[in-house]
Amino acid sequence: SITGCNNSPAQNFVVNPADATISLRTTMCLELTSGNTANGAAVGLATCAPGTDRQEWLARANGSLYNPASGRCLELPNNDTTPGTRLRILDCNGTPAQTWSIPTLNTPALPVNPWILPAPKP
Repeated sequence: SITGCNNSPAQNFVVNPADATISLRTTMCLELTSGNTANGAAVGLATCAPGTDRQEWLARANGSLYNPASGRCLELPNNDTTPGTRLRILDCNGTPAQTWSIPTLNTPALPVNPWILPAPKP
């Protein structure tokens, strides 16, 4: 689920172009929950598993993050920034709910979705 930005280590994500994963500076990666590729399926954090298609995210020029396994984009449902809102995948549509800033890939900073996943609780 999302939370407001606070610059904590739990919000320090890394985009790895070599395997197209997005991870915390730990062993946790952004993943399709249970590998579900259906429209509206949940996205969360899971132990990184290199080569796992459910953890692959491609940054597109329009700011979207595309998962090839599902053919869908990462989305903040209804662009709802209420803390606790869970990310999901949805057919790519170019809306602000699917627009993300990826500074490590030198994409321009965007004023939408300034929210990121917190670290999982042990």
